[in-house]
Amino acid sequence: MTKLGPHILGNSSQAAQWLRAGAPVVKLVGNFGLAPEAATLPHRPIVIGRFVETFLDPNRLIHNDPIAEARAYVANFLDTHIRLNPAVQAWEGPNECIITDLSAMRWYALFLREFARIIIESYKKVPVIGNWSVGNPDYPMWAEYRPALEMVGRYGGAILGRHNYAGPDQTTWPFLLLRHREDNRIFSEMGFPNLPVLITECGADGVPFGNPPGRAWKELYGSDAHLYYGEILAPFDAELRRDAYVLGATVFTSGDGWERHNIEGAVTDLLIANTRPSAPPIEPPPDDSDTHVVIASLLNVRMFPWVGNVTPPLVGQLGNGVSVRVFGIYKPANALHGWGCIDAAGNRWVNMRYLAQV
Repeated sequence: MTKLGPHILGNSSQAAQWLRAGAPVVKLVGNFGLAPEAATLPHRPIVIGRFVETFLDPNRLIHNDPIAEARAYVANFLDTHIRLNPAVQAWEGPNECIITDLSAMRWYALFLREFARIIIESYKKVPVIGNWSVGNPDYPMWAEYRPALEMVGRYGGAILGRHNYAGPDQTTWPFLLLRHREDNRIFSEMGFPNLPVLITECGADGVPFGNPPGRAWKELYGSDAHLYYGEILAPFDAELRRDAYVLGATVFTSGDGWERHNIEGAVTDLLIANTRPSAPPIEPPPDDSDTHVVIASLLNVRMFPWVGNVTPPLVGQLGNGVSVRVFGIYKPANALHGWGCIDAAGNRWVNMRYLAQV
C-alpha cells in the first residue's frame, strides 16, 4: 500500500478525496477541520497537525534554559490548538531549524526531549520532532542529538520528522530524497536503529545542490503531472515501502498558497488512482444466474472500495432495464443488500438493491 498522503494548507476538497481513498497519513497546517472525519476513516490514517509558529532559532537561544523554552513554546503556540482539536493525533514541534554548531544541536536536542515529554505526558498525543529541512543537518551534528533519540526510543510514542526533496538532477535523487536512510544508519550505530520516521514534506524541488537550484515541480517538469509522478513520486513511494520504519510521507502541497508547489489537479488525480486499496474478496452470486437487470431509473456505478461511510468515485451510470453480469458480491455483515461487481477486473460496483435476477 502507498505511503504517500496529502500535506494540506488551509482547505482542499481534492486532498480530502485523496485521504478518503486510503492515504495513510495527512498533515494539516493551520486548519484542522478535516481531522474529525479523518479520525473516523476505517483505514485509520495518521493525522498530523502543525501550527505555523514564529521562528525558533536554537543558535540564538543557546544561553537560555532549553527546558523552560520548550515549556514556553508549547504553552504559547500549541496548547490551545491541541485542546481544541482532539482528533489530531500527532503534533509537530519547530519547523526546519538550521543548526551548524554542535553546541546549538546539544541545546536543541534537550529542547526537543522536553517538548516530546510534554506532548506525551500532558496531552496524550504523539510528538513529531526534528522536521529538518531537506539535506539538513550536516551528519556530524547527529553526535549531539542523543537526548532527542533517547526520548523516541524510550517512549515509543514520539516520531522523528524530516523533509525530503529532490529534482531531476541525479545528484539529488536518491541522495536527498532518501536522506532518511543515511540518518537511520547513523542512528543505528548510535544504538537507536529503525526509530519511527514521518517525512512531513516531500516532492520535487531544485534544492540548493540541484541543477537548476531552487525551482518547484511545475518549473522543473513544465507542469507535466505524469512526468513528475513518474520520475519522483512513484519511485519514491516504491522505495518507502521497503523502509518499514517510515510510517508515511506527505507530499507538499495541497490547498491554499505555494502555487509553484501546489499539486492539485492532475498530480493528485494520479496519487488518488494509485492510492486506492484493492477490493476485498468477493463471493459468487448466491443464485444460479449471474445475469441481472437494472430496476432503478438510474443506477450509479462506483469505483471500489466502499470504505465505511465514504462514497467512492462515480465512474458511470446505468439506465433502467440494462442487463449486467454480476461477477461477485461484497456484503459486509451490517449491509442489507451488498455490492455487486460488474466487471472482471473488480473495479466497477453497483448497489445490489437496484438489480433483479433474470
